[in-house]
Amino acid sequence: MIGPWSHDTVRGTTVGELTFPTTSADVDPSVIPQAWDGLQWAMKPLGRNPLFTTPTNHVRAYFIGSDEPAMQTTAPHNHWYELNTWPPVYSDHFLFLSSGATGLSDLAPVGDSTVGWECNPANPVLTSGGANLPVATVADAGPYDQVALEMRTDVLTFRSAALADDLPIAGPATITLFVETDAVDTDIMVKLIDEYPDGRNMLVADSGVRLSWYTNKTGLGDPAPNTVYEVTMDIGQRAYVFGTGHKVGIDIQSTNYPRFDINPGNGDPFIDGPNGVIQNNTLHMSETQISRLSLPEYDPTA
Repeated sequence: MIGPWSHDTVRGTTVGELTFPTTSADVDPSVIPQAWDGLQWAMKPLGRNPLFTTPTNHVRAYFIGSDEPAMQTTAPHNHWYELNTWPPVYSDHFLFLSSGATGLSDLAPVGDSTVGWECNPANPVLTSGGANLPVATVADAGPYDQVALEMRTDVLTFRSAALADDLPIAGPATITLFVETDAVDTDIMVKLIDEYPDGRNMLVADSGVRLSWYTNKTGLGDPAPNTVYEVTMDIGQRAYVFGTGHKVGIDIQSTNYPRFDINPGNGDPFIDGPNGVIQNNTLHMSETQISRLSLPEYDPTA
């Protein structure tokens, strides 16, 4: 069961800054058919519910869509769908990062370009939404507008052209980035963004990776300053619809605090008072260093 909920809003109709329609069972995220109730499933093998028949399909997923009235309940926006597996068989939809034009393009880059950003451990980008527990230190969970954070110079933003048609996705969104830092370590934080025509930049999914963890995990050892590394990371699994007229977006930064601990950049595993160092990071985009986003395109109405 994949619903549009945060940890404390299960079967709710509002999460973050999005409110979902309730005009029918097909679009109401609070309506769970008896056949999909977890308690019913649990009771059957215990012999307490012998007449219960499990659904033929294995997955029930809510495809989060636009909250704009014109498309809010237009399939596949904000609809429940049954799938026989997760993820379903999808097509890779690639968008390539570039420093010019719209920044996210269906065409691979021609020529070489770079763009830099700074990580200052003493001045982190603060968390706004995401897969958080709603506790005092991280109050926001779910989709929130990122516009205010994107005004910072230490946040890189990339946007596609306005979509001519809906772009539904189901499964893992992944990104490959060619990055380097002048420090002994840094973090790479990525946010998948849905830019609305009204100017909102709504968070769809986000994730982060510590460069030293990644290089060691992939057998490269500790990262060397001023060395370009190819980093591939899973941004998140989503059933989502980017609406017609919207733009697909990527934000790149090196802090997202307190959702993720701050990397001091000096080789220590945790931030240690004033000992953190500023990390000057660079993203490479070229014909040989192809930084790219991969979306799992899947139309549940087809």
